[in-house]
Amino acid sequence: MFTDDGCGQDSTCFNLDMGRNSPHLLYMAIRLSVWQHLCIAINQANSIIRLALNDKVKKYINEDKLIDADTENGINLTITQVFPKFSSIPVNQPRINHLSDLRLYNQEISEEDMNHYINNCSGDLQNSAQPVLTLDSDLLQVKGSAQLTNISEEQVCASVQPMSIFFNRRHNFKKAQDWCSQLGGSLPLPESHEINTFFYNQALKSRRGCDDYSILYWLDAVNNASGDFYKMTDGKPLKWINLWSWGRNNFEILCLVIDNRRFNKGSDEWRLTSCRRPSCGVLCSFDYSPWLKLQGKCDSLTLDTYVIMSTDVNNNIQFVNREYRLSLVNNTWTMMEENQQFPMAEITSEMDTPLGRHWWRVWQSGCSQGEMLLVLSVCGAKEYTCNDGTCININKRCNLILECPDHSDEEHCEKVLLPHNYYPRLPPPSTVQRPFQLGLTLSIGSVRKFCPTTFTVVIDTNLIFWWSDSRLTYRNLQTSYYDNTVPNMSQVWHPKVDIKDGYYGAVDLTHHSRNIHILRDSRPFMIFEKSSEDNEYPGDWNRLQMDQKQIISFRCHLNLHMYPFDTQRCSIIISVQDLHVGVEELLEV
Repeated sequence: MFTDDGCGQDSTCFNLDMGRNSPHLLYMAIRLSVWQHLCIAINQANSIIRLALNDKVKKYINEDKLIDADTENGINLTITQVFPKFSSIPVNQPRINHLSDLRLYNQEISEEDMNHYINNCSGDLQNSAQPVLTLDSDLLQVKGSAQLTNISEEQVCASVQPMSIFFNRRHNFKKAQDWCSQLGGSLPLPESHEINTFFYNQALKSRRGCDDYSILYWLDAVNNASGDFYKMTDGKPLKWINLWSWGRNNFEILCLVIDNRRFNKGSDEWRLTSCRRPSCGVLCSFDYSPWLKLQGKCDSLTLDTYVIMSTDVNNNIQFVNREYRLSLVNNTWTMMEENQQFPMAEITSEMDTPLGRHWWRVWQSGCSQGEMLLVLSVCGAKEYTCNDGTCININKRCNLILECPDHSDEEHCEKVLLPHNYYPRLPPPSTVQRPFQLGLTLSIGSVRKFCPTTFTVVIDTNLIFWWSDSRLTYRNLQTSYYDNTVPNMSQVWHPKVDIKDGYYGAVDLTHHSRNIHILRDSRPFMIFEKSSEDNEYPGDWNRLQMDQKQIISFRCHLNLHMYPFDTQRCSIIISVQDLHVGVEELLEV
């Protein structure tokens, strides 16, 4: 069984549908573009199902008796693929491309027989049972678009090399481990000379600019202070070691690497070194083909789909689904549509993989600019994709702290999105049910001066207004409103304040500062189109706040006949321009 398509958000898999009463009963991850060896044994009386896929065996006990042992029509076995619910790919559409052998037995197959069949790629069972149905049987007919072809047993039974991809990224051990894990893989750890050579040749083919680095790539193993070697991911001891030299610092954990200098001399032996040093690249090994989202928008051309990261027969990385294929053609990353001869888009810069956020040259109609920003990423719904493909928490986007290795998380951090017809001279609109509301607080920090002869008072004040503007949308707001400053106050409407004394006389104002901040009052809603991945917040649910600090000098009209044995009131009048009575409300707090 050979498949070139997959299912799931993080892995490729198949489902075994055993009829209407037991949909999607079995689920196992697989790797694309290789032959899959599958055995299924069903004991209807005990409702036990054994499934062997490649080197994995699983046992299922069907306690709900979903398999009817007395059914007259037998059991309908349908191998399908389940795709993500958020993907544009149809769900549960059979997608098996090649079937080289099929054998049906009328007796339960033991687990020992299943392992023998898979491990030896043989059509004969150890117990010499004979199948009641094979692909050569006259009872089977080829229907639909299926075709008959010949393939050698050697091709079907050939051992499958691990799927590995070399990334030209200068990482220390921890960052390299995180990068592979983020992609759904791990650092390689060969358990034989054959696999070690395979990884070695893969890096040899893909490395670039490594002359100044002593480390070619990391292995998933460390050597602790006691001198023990163990696998980093599960802590188990190594089954096979290919160490070139021995010698260590007893006070530091050392990591295993392929030495770039000995690599240049044709040696694939391992070496110990500090885990903090950078390597020339990162080699990741995969058990299955992970999913990545592919998103972008340009005029009427929109991409919002998922692709599978896999390797072709030459172990070259590619990204495919039923509509598109991204592959390296003449050293240029090219996007091709299914059944088309000419490329749909090409990347505009040289790189080992198109992972991340990059500009692509578009040849298809629907994109007048001729370029489109595309995101190819494994990042989840609550993560942001850096330009280099690294994933960070979406709440760390535009938080004034550099989180992405390439610092791209602090680029294009405009907080306010203005509609094309926005006019900042007009206040936010009101509705019949809810007039526009403007809140106000005034706090007095200190009384700088009080002169009883001139009736002059000088005070430090902080005047705070807040309001909502349904015309606006905000992006990537932080918890602290001080981090959500509107850089250009003239962009948005804000109250124009006029201050008079209690008798509408002029006052002297000395402004210290005036800023507008955005208060994050609601949860964000995510946007996935247009390759933005940013958190957005609606303007009618999140308030704007203007802080205006000033020194006010004004005159009070006081009656001093009983001074200083009385209490008198001294006031100022605050008004806001462009507000109309009956349409807006001024809230005093």
